[in-house]
Amino acid sequence: DPYELYAGLYVITAGLGDKDDAQGHLKRALAQFFLTNNTLVSFGLGVILCLALALGAEPGGSVGLLALAGGFLAALVVSYAVAVIRFREMAKSLWAVLARGEGSP
Repeated sequence: DPYELYAGLYVITAGLGDKDDAQGHLKRALAQFFLTNNTLVSFGLGVILCLALALGAEPGGSVGLLALAGGFLAALVVSYAVAVIRFREMAKSLWAVLARGEGSP
């Protein structure tokens, strides 16, 4: 279960030795997953900010802000899809580390 692996993420990574994850696959998967989460927050805030500014704009002046909000929303949807893929890859990497007997369960 990927959610169980995620719940034990800190314990697993803390248990890795110097020679574990020699190629850095797990570290890269973790970094990419958390960086993708950062983009989700950024794009989400962009949508909210643009909509808030559009509500306070003069009539006709909000068109650009609404277009920008739409762009942020599209990027948010794509980022979410990427986050799901990266979560699966991170879980596979954690599973591989545990299957080799590295790290702590």
